[in-house]
Amino acid sequence: MKRSRTSISNDQALELFSSDSFLVVNKRLLSYYGPEVSVFLSNLVDKFKYFQQRNLLEDGEWFYLIHAHQIQQTGLTETKLRRCKETLRKDGIIETRMGGKPAKEKYKLILYNLLKTLENKRSRNLTPKPYENARAIKENKKDKETSSYETASKNGQITPSQFEKFWTLYPKKAAKGAALSKWNTICNKPTKDRPTWVQIKKAVFNQKKSDQWQDAKYIPHATTWLNQNRWLDDPEEMKSYSRGEEKPDTFIEYGERWTKDKNGTYRNPEGTIFSE
Repeated sequence: MKRSRTSISNDQALELFSSDSFLVVNKRLLSYYGPEVSVFLSNLVDKFKYFQQRNLLEDGEWFYLIHAHQIQQTGLTETKLRRCKETLRKDGIIETRMGGKPAKEKYKLILYNLLKTLENKRSRNLTPKPYENARAIKENKKDKETSSYETASKNGQITPSQFEKFWTLYPKKAAKGAALSKWNTICNKPTKDRPTWVQIKKAVFNQKKSDQWQDAKYIPHATTWLNQNRWLDDPEEMKSYSRGEEKPDTFIEYGERWTKDKNGTYRNPEGTIFSE
């Protein structure tokens, strides 16, 4: 026996696909506010119509909406709901207050301001939408960083993704977080001001063989090494300093460079006095 095909009328179809079953979002509203605020506001408009059609509006304009129902009907989190409300309050489209027993959050739609927002199509077309502008700035910044890193990678300069390779290579494993922060700071400099990965790798490899680095206490922390551009140091100059010998005008000890001032006192670049 063949199954009979069910036919429905246009009116039945309209009822089935009405806003009682689906949330209708205005396209112009969507283009101005983005999806989250638009969904939130469209849900409020639906509820306003529901209360208005049943003469349930308080003082002719206030209606309530249970918080749990908002989350269920919009799919938004509590944090996103709060942001949507803040945006619409700021634009003068809604007002809210608590009332009733038990207390419920009540809403008032300022329809005049809502209509102004929707009807001002020309200015919206000429002016970047708020959410699009913020997103464009964020994406533009990300694109610039990505482009900068790609250029650096092609030219051989270091990039953030190479930090782990550096950390594996560097002999002193201390203060990794600080070293990572400094590495990323260097990576965000103009490409011409960044060292190449080959330069970093060669410097660490050769300085490992220097006299100074044979004693672990004289190996600077990676953060210090990066901060002071120590990849530029000549390993041949990194001699161990023997106490009792006459000190030169400049020498390296404790992982720092010490220079004699006019009074004969040795200081590091931060001004700390060397003491034996």
